[in-house]
Amino acid sequence: MANDIIKMMVPAVGESINEVTISSWLKKEGDVVELDEIIAEIDSDKATFDLTAESSGKLIIEAKEGDTIEIGSHICSIEKGDFVKTQKPEPDESNEEKSSDQEIKTNQPQPESNEKSNVSPVAQKIIDDKGIDIKDVVGSGSGGKILKDDVIDFKKEKVTKSDDNIANPQRREKMTQLRKTIAKRLVSVNNETAMLTTFNEVDMSSIMSIRSQYKDSFKEKYGVNLGFMSFFTKACCVALSEWPAVNAMIDGDEIVYNENCDISIAVSTPKGLVVPVIRKADSMGFDQIEKEVVRLATKARDGKLSIDEMKGGTFTLTNGGKYAGEWYKDKISGQGIYEFSNGNTYEGMFDHGLMNGQGSFSFKNGNLYIGEFKEGKRHGLGIFTYKNGNKYVGDFLNGNMHGQGTFTYPNGDKRVGVWEDGKPVEKRWGALVDGYQSISKFSQEEIIHFSLIIIDFPLE
Repeated sequence: MANDIIKMMVPAVGESINEVTISSWLKKEGDVVELDEIIAEIDSDKATFDLTAESSGKLIIEAKEGDTIEIGSHICSIEKGDFVKTQKPEPDESNEEKSSDQEIKTNQPQPESNEKSNVSPVAQKIIDDKGIDIKDVVGSGSGGKILKDDVIDFKKEKVTKSDDNIANPQRREKMTQLRKTIAKRLVSVNNETAMLTTFNEVDMSSIMSIRSQYKDSFKEKYGVNLGFMSFFTKACCVALSEWPAVNAMIDGDEIVYNENCDISIAVSTPKGLVVPVIRKADSMGFDQIEKEVVRLATKARDGKLSIDEMKGGTFTLTNGGKYAGEWYKDKISGQGIYEFSNGNTYEGMFDHGLMNGQGSFSFKNGNLYIGEFKEGKRHGLGIFTYKNGNKYVGDFLNGNMHGQGTFTYPNGDKRVGVWEDGKPVEKRWGALVDGYQSISKFSQEEIIHFSLIIIDFPLE
């Protein structure tokens, strides 16, 4: 009888994403893979995701690296069977109980904990590799011993119910006919009419005073800045608890009320806007919220957010910034001004929500950049003026000084040469001495304290 074939389809990786590209296969055709083992990396237009095996068995690849395929398309198959990795042969399951009991009696006559002693060696390896909590697994062996199949079954159940694990506790209520009619009309209005945004101003003076008073001690105690996002998030959680219908959704003819406040936060990345989720924000303190914002924002900008980290949000909160300018197809595009929640300001050209083209970026600390941008970063020719009087004029690459440039110090000294990743490279530097051009090699310290007048001229 032929072995079962498990067909794997491209999973949904977020709203509005219809296709993905296979970045790389981490396993080869015919390799034996284990359940939940990472077998490939797939790219969307916003982030990179891991593709994990849905079963143990032999891998059959259906799509090649670089292929762009639609969500739900067949990407690979796994042939189930008793395949064994030659480099890591598994112990005989039938003798595990006996051998492990013997090993325990011989080597650990009185263990501190009975948890690991009641787990077969193969099962323990899977638990360690997958980071499973032993307390969550129910053993089917003698005396409740946890065997390999118990762990595999637990992982299958966890994968099958992943959506249930992500989603917070819910309660459902049948909608009345009146509510159904209202819901249909609201959808119709959204599709057929122009939507407007309402702005309501609030007095932030008390919050700003509290933040100003405690931000230093907060940073010292918790190791993270006290921003406005934690205030906004907590305010939203209080409001959602008072008005639970705002934290609900419609599913068919039912209203689904979410018991927790899972707050989605908008984060701008080089690949576009993503919306990771802060789970159970209503049960978090200010420090926990700020740390989670930093963690999610960092992963988002590095393109390392998982699918689960962007699913299941019940309410979305923007980053607190303000924009005034041109739009195109519901995206920030054209000339505009963006005021960030941290006090920074950008004025210039945008493309698909990112800084692109000529613009100026004013930092809250007094630094100023005027020049070219690409995909949200300083890129091209630009001038960076520091608040202490230092100035760099030259090339930028991915946000850093990179290429030919001139660095001027407050005392008038200049350094002319090549930069890489924000640092000067010890190459040849040019100077004009008594009207004659000379080329010499100087150390970083020598060039800074050089007493002659250093000017710009092309180096060979």
